Amino acid sequence: MSFGIDFGTTNSVLAHWDGEDVEVVSMEAGNLDDWSYPGFDELFPSYVGASSTRPRLLFGWEAKLRSELSVPAAKRLLGGDAMIPIANREWPASTVSAGILHTIRERASTEQLLDVDKAVVTVPANSAGAARYRTRAAAREAGIRVDSLINEPTAAAVYYKYLIREEGPERILTFDWGGGTIDVTVLEAVDGVFEEQTSRGVAKLGGLEVDARLAKLVLGRIKQGPQTPAEEAAFARDIELAKIRLSSEDIVTIPTPDRGSNARVSRGELENAIADVVQSAIEPLRACLDDLRITPEDIDAVLMIGGSSQIPLVRSMVGDIMGDRLVSDDVCDSLTSVARGAAIAAAVIDGEIDIDLAVTTTHALGTASTRKTKSERVRTFSEIIPRNASLPRIEHKHYTPNSENQRRINLEIWEGNPDDPVAREPDADNDGNVCLTELAIDLPRTAGSQDSGFTLTYEYDVSGILRVKAVADHGGTVLIDKEINAFGLSSTGVGVSRKSLHDFLEFAPDLGSRAFRTTDDDGVVLNQEHSPGAAPPMRVPAADPGQDTAPSPAEVAARTRPKAEAETPASPHQDSDVVVQPANFVIDGSNIAWGNGNRAMGGRPSYARLKSAVAALRKKYPNADAHVVVDANFRHLVPEDEYAEVDRAIAEGEIHRVPAGTVGGADVFILDVAQAKGATIVSNGGFRQHEEYHQWLLGDSRLFGAQEIADVWVFRERRPAAARSEQ
Repeated sequence: MSFGIDFGTTNSVLAHWDGEDVEVVSMEAGNLDDWSYPGFDELFPSYVGASSTRPRLLFGWEAKLRSELSVPAAKRLLGGDAMIPIANREWPASTVSAGILHTIRERASTEQLLDVDKAVVTVPANSAGAARYRTRAAAREAGIRVDSLINEPTAAAVYYKYLIREEGPERILTFDWGGGTIDVTVLEAVDGVFEEQTSRGVAKLGGLEVDARLAKLVLGRIKQGPQTPAEEAAFARDIELAKIRLSSEDIVTIPTPDRGSNARVSRGELENAIADVVQSAIEPLRACLDDLRITPEDIDAVLMIGGSSQIPLVRSMVGDIMGDRLVSDDVCDSLTSVARGAAIAAAVIDGEIDIDLAVTTTHALGTASTRKTKSERVRTFSEIIPRNASLPRIEHKHYTPNSENQRRINLEIWEGNPDDPVAREPDADNDGNVCLTELAIDLPRTAGSQDSGFTLTYEYDVSGILRVKAVADHGGTVLIDKEINAFGLSSTGVGVSRKSLHDFLEFAPDLGSRAFRTTDDDGVVLNQEHSPGAAPPMRVPAADPGQDTAPSPAEVAARTRPKAEAETPASPHQDSDVVVQPANFVIDGSNIAWGNGNRAMGGRPSYARLKSAVAALRKKYPNADAHVVVDANFRHLVPEDEYAEVDRAIAEGEIHRVPAGTVGGADVFILDVAQAKGATIVSNGGFRQHEEYHQWLLGDSRLFGAQEIADVWVFRERRPAAARSEQ
């Protein structure tokens, strides 16, 4: 089976050729909650997140919707393999990307029984060699062999040509505007060869910037912005969903961060707020037409790719320039066409589809050569493999040292445009040219510089990986023969390995240990963590059961003690002669909320009851941390007049809702968190089916019951069934 992966900035898509047609692989559809929007079930958010209720990192929809800290846009940082801080540790972008790809592969296996061991993976048209190599390396460590790296516009054009099944040449313009970048590319499709004639774009201009404008618009209308990381995360999700809804609705209502009221925003107001952002996205389109000295009439079809391209104002402004050449989203889906095209390319490579398809280079590859004149030394881009060369490709070029008796040269590997400069200084303006790396070559001892010449060979394969080989003229000695796996003048490595990925997947984030907000170079927030001394993400209600508002960060911080650190489950009572009060509680929220309610008689759980119990527990154990976990359907079971308060509590981290479809329900999360934290579980339920694997439950003070009698909450130690039977 052949697979294609669109590894996107904010969303990724997996598609496969099933022998007859190309299909998108749906993953995590049960975790969408309120994000059940047309087409979203085919997306896998390129997010990594952390939650204090989970011992390991979260990925995909879980990371996006249920994290107290989340990191999107790791792909945007692959060019320099920037370090991404997550909780109390920093990770290379390539390792984070490998974690996302590993999870995609794992979910495809467990949810759809598909073995994604190889794939064609897409990259942005303007992606430099370093980002391409790191994408391939990340996939490799995730267990996915990359058969080819193809550009996103090429993949979209491949799918479009497959759909229309028309012969003959066609000039296609792709307007690819997603969450992180805008890329406009003009391709000529002739007999299966997709030649990218020109491509322009902006590396950091996408849906994230649109979200920032909408957030600013809403914050200008409300009294108070987000006060906690949980509020900020929920607000960011509300903003993104509102942006998406405004593409099909005239007016949307956005909850305020405290969930106390709503703000209304119209499509016209959003369009006014983002007009300059959209104008900036249109400029690469004009530049592409100018590059080729063509008019819109010379374009046969315009493909609008990426979620941001579907904003009505964007389609309108592109249509004003390109006329009626815009292909309908019903024909070429903006969110999945790139992945579908990659899957078709994979099927061609695997021999499952008999059509002509060629992969070509996006940039020229070469080295920097120096020519001496009487007055100066001139550095130029010496091209070895030209732009738009079909892959695989092998090219040779002969070079001679500038000086006699020269024993070593530094070979610079450059990618870009031969007409642009190749200055070595780190801050030099080389337009689009990039020095991928610098290799030291020791030359053999010869009689003169002419005898020290060598032939340089570049071998570029279909997966976009470059091998460099230099052979001496004198004696045929191989001076260097290596695959490029380090980038930049500092020779920065790839940043991902089997060990780094293993460490990343096993990483246990400590949300209380670090404080920072991470942004990219343009100030776009990539993640948010709470500060030491501010409210922890999992906050419990105040002791007063009648209090409607959440405690302030300072109030919660004042009564919060450091988390207990225990690698193995520990009993809160460690010495029978000394009573040590529990330091951590994990509350079975759904169980406590039910109380004595009779389900068969139409009874319902009550959030007011749960809040009262938590407040009483906090009052009884003022120095303990309390974490409340509820079932996925909790919000839909409480009385309707409690919906808004439950929504607020979930958004602020007062209670934590487990993912829909979790085998074992909330019990498995309650047990995992309690085991990791050495905590006491508060529940009136039985855990008989879990006792075999959680023997620590049989220890002292690992399970408390809770009962309200005459308006007084009583918390007493309980014994699991197995423990009672032994007595």
